[in-house]
Amino acid sequence: MIVVISSLKQFEEQEKFLDYDQSNGSERQSNDQEQKIAETKPQQIINSHRLSTPENERKIIHMIAHSHQDAGWLKTADHYLQGSSKYILNSVIKALHENSERKFIFAEMFFFQNWYYSSPLQVREMTKNLIKNGQLEIVNGGYIATDEACTTYWEIMQNIIIGHDFLKREFNIAPKIAWHADEFGHTAENIKLFQEMGYEAFFFGRISSDQKQQLIRQKDMGFIWNPTFESLDGSYQSSQNGIYSHITYDLYLAPCNIGIGDGIGLSLFNFTHFYKTQFRDQPDVNKAKLVRCISDHIQGHKTQNVMITFGDDFAYIHADETFDFLKQFTKFILDITDAYEFKFSTLTEFYSDLKKEIETKNIQLNYYKGDLVPLNMHRYEHYWVGLYSSRPLSKYMMRQFSYQTSYTLDQFVQNILINSNIDRELIEQYQNVTIDMLQESSLMMHHDAITGTSVTNVALDFIQRIKRSISDQKYYITNLIHKIIGLSHETDIKQYFYDFSEKIQFNLMFQSANDSVQYVIIHNPSINKVKNQQIRCYSDGLYSYKVDEYDGLEKIFKQRNFDLFQFTDSSGFNTADILIEKQLQPFSFEVFRITGKKKEIDEEIKETAKPRDKSQSNESKEILFNRQQKNYLLIPKILTESNNEISNRLCNLKIIKATDQFIKIKLNDKSLGIERTFKYSFKQYKSYEGTKYQEQAGLYVTKVNQQDSFYYNHRLLSIESFNGNTVGYFVIKHKHNSNGQSHTIIKLFNNQEDCGDIEFDVEFAPLEKNVEGTINWESDDIDNDGVFYTDSNGLEFVKRIRQYGEDGQGEEIKSILPANLYPINSAIFIENPDKTSQMIVMNDRPQAGSAFIDGRIELIFDRRIATTDGLGNGQGHQETYGDGGLRRSANRYWLRFTQTRKEAFNVIYDRTMRKSNPLQFYYSKDQQNFEKQIRLPQNKQHVQALLDYFKLNSIIDYKLTPDHDFKNITIHLFRMNLDQNDFNLASIDIRMIYQLLCQVSDYNGRNDCLSKASAVDIQQVRITGQPIDEEYSKLSLRQSMVQILAFQISNLS
Repeated sequence: MIVVISSLKQFEEQEKFLDYDQSNGSERQSNDQEQKIAETKPQQIINSHRLSTPENERKIIHMIAHSHQDAGWLKTADHYLQGSSKYILNSVIKALHENSERKFIFAEMFFFQNWYYSSPLQVREMTKNLIKNGQLEIVNGGYIATDEACTTYWEIMQNIIIGHDFLKREFNIAPKIAWHADEFGHTAENIKLFQEMGYEAFFFGRISSDQKQQLIRQKDMGFIWNPTFESLDGSYQSSQNGIYSHITYDLYLAPCNIGIGDGIGLSLFNFTHFYKTQFRDQPDVNKAKLVRCISDHIQGHKTQNVMITFGDDFAYIHADETFDFLKQFTKFILDITDAYEFKFSTLTEFYSDLKKEIETKNIQLNYYKGDLVPLNMHRYEHYWVGLYSSRPLSKYMMRQFSYQTSYTLDQFVQNILINSNIDRELIEQYQNVTIDMLQESSLMMHHDAITGTSVTNVALDFIQRIKRSISDQKYYITNLIHKIIGLSHETDIKQYFYDFSEKIQFNLMFQSANDSVQYVIIHNPSINKVKNQQIRCYSDGLYSYKVDEYDGLEKIFKQRNFDLFQFTDSSGFNTADILIEKQLQPFSFEVFRITGKKKEIDEEIKETAKPRDKSQSNESKEILFNRQQKNYLLIPKILTESNNEISNRLCNLKIIKATDQFIKIKLNDKSLGIERTFKYSFKQYKSYEGTKYQEQAGLYVTKVNQQDSFYYNHRLLSIESFNGNTVGYFVIKHKHNSNGQSHTIIKLFNNQEDCGDIEFDVEFAPLEKNVEGTINWESDDIDNDGVFYTDSNGLEFVKRIRQYGEDGQGEEIKSILPANLYPINSAIFIENPDKTSQMIVMNDRPQAGSAFIDGRIELIFDRRIATTDGLGNGQGHQETYGDGGLRRSANRYWLRFTQTRKEAFNVIYDRTMRKSNPLQFYYSKDQQNFEKQIRLPQNKQHVQALLDYFKLNSIIDYKLTPDHDFKNITIHLFRMNLDQNDFNLASIDIRMIYQLLCQVSDYNGRNDCLSKASAVDIQQVRITGQPIDEEYSKLSLRQSMVQILAFQISNLS
């Protein structure tokens, strides 16, 4: 690691180099060097360069040959693999083997691993030798190159873990160079994770144009990145030293219009042809341009050692010819000037030479402590923030698949590797399905997958891959559930997984007599208690329902109280929410029997006319009480002055004003003794459709023509209220001009400790064309003065300060919105300057969010864009069903008000961990076998012991990751550290945790968990599973509000 800043004061003085004036939205400006060269006559340039350059001034240009390979963009991942990547890698390996001077770097293990395992043994051995002698370098080494904006901390980690596992297994290497050549902005959390993973340097290609020009002028294209995060009372940095970070001049492309990409004919690798094409009748002029081109690519650095990328999309399909061409190209330049020295290199070799030069010459590199989002490049006010929200339903499905992968992995590891005597053949089957899920889940995190920026057929291919992987997994996970709850394999159970390609998402469907009795198995896999259970049913009419709960001790079903809310949703489906006030303990299973009976029309009339027991029911709330069954049937009613409230035990919500534009609500929080008033609304921005500037909005870019949003054009149809034992509902329905209805269900669940989160379930009709739709919460009580806070990859938080973009008079583009949009993966909040009042909004998927208007939080929940942004994908954006109909968006949010930052962060991390470990639902209609066989695990004592141990050590989550061969397990512990106290690692006994996990999953009491725990080998490792070293001790882990610790367990019996 380079240590170049001697004091904090020096750091603070030099850090200002990246204090950008983002109010200047002008296009790229020429720097002094470019201007000087432009004013010089061609012959003068050539003559001056022919003069002898002193050796200590000669630039050593490291030529980085590579092939940029997207795992799905304009073609599917498999199409690129089979049609291009395999040929490229064969060609590159042969070219390197034949000439030891040549060198090459490669990044994506999706391509490399598939190619490697399909190659002959001789090619594999050749590859190993090339890696060993340094000609072939693996950089980054993740399964794919993850997007940084729309991914969570665990998704980033998981991608690197599985890629590095392959590299360790086959080549015994762990890459030390991080490489993100094409990602659309760079986050603080990603940089911090890269440091914790053991990377020594980070090379990347994209940065906003104005930022890049400033770095070039100040010679800061290589700098030390040490990001800062928010704490309870200030901020903290991620490490003592930061990480060397390097911006390439022209993304990942070759200089001087050298076409070496896929599909280009061999004629362009012929240097004579290139010379005639480029130089034509003015050789001196064009030679000068060539020298200027090289000069441009190496500007912005303080060192003699510089690097230039020589790559392109799927380049080097003819590697031998390409390397020969590059050799002639550099020779031609050296015939013009001796100012440069060219050599093929790798990033490790370049970084090593660079580090030596910096240390020898005592060169000072500046520090940066922010992040690099949003990205604004290529065109005038071209902010790459549309991708934060494009294809919202795909984003949700990918996020749920990520959670499902973690769940499946944890269950297989915990119940098979730790605790079972299953034969090796069956373990290999489980192994295959989990490895497949890991790889597919990582593939979804590619920067053209989770972002929604691939073409439509590729986007659909990603979804089909998820569906196939889930389908393969269901057989094994349901087999495991069979074992845990005592069912034979003949008893049919099904697993629920969200599939946005279907118009209806159901937990239970009642359509015939065969559906009259159904069993619901709910598994809580997290270490958190989950208080209230909701089961959604769809039916072909109005049904009455009965709920029975299975008593695991008495082994019988007992009738259960519940709330029932029946309504017709905005898609026209008959819907019933069964709400059960039942606290699910961590790791527990609960079983409910749901009996549905369709009502005849005359029964419905009688039911609604039945007299109510006024001693049990408030007249204005239309609650019908059945004294015998003690169940509520709650009939919604149009809002009036007497029923405009919903409540739980500790707080209530009251609608104080309702218009077509907004709903104004007052919260009375008795647990905190506060009242808060807020407005809830839908707004929109119109996308720029003009022709003054080159490009418009598209899948990548949000570009609008107004400074602020305006209310969405819809009409308020109704507001219905509903109060039960478990939950209070407001159901708000709107009618749109052309695209049907939308509804919001605001939920206030009963909670023992505090008011709890206010949940917003939003289903919105398809937007009109060229509209960015926003959902808004506006507080009357908070003035954030242009400051707000957003999560960084769902973990720690970064401070944002309002930017103004380009909003000059007469301009068609108003960019204050895109200039202030940031990726939100878990939460965004605002607060008063004295930090005594916060408003927090938490979401369920990646979205663009902002709070640049004081007191207002807004998130882009959907966007429908018919224009294109000129960034390679010429298609517009809209999600459709299989029949071509426009999809409705469906989103979930949680709103919370707090009085201190500590309360705020506790609320956010509690919700974050619950979201990442969601309840799992299984269903059965097998009345014949289910009730005879069912038995629930009786392991409460061991569960409580594990929970007590986690609480003692402030552990809020854990993950279990096996290696590819299922011989070692890595346990990741996520430890809350809000007070940022000194932490003694020795206080965590991993052997004890292993033993407790074994006991928790020992449902039959047959394993000697104490002996198992004493037999395993345990060592602390980096979060990728690699051994820790001296650099690891320099990371400021104790300062992090959430610490990630990793331990490898081997010698499993």
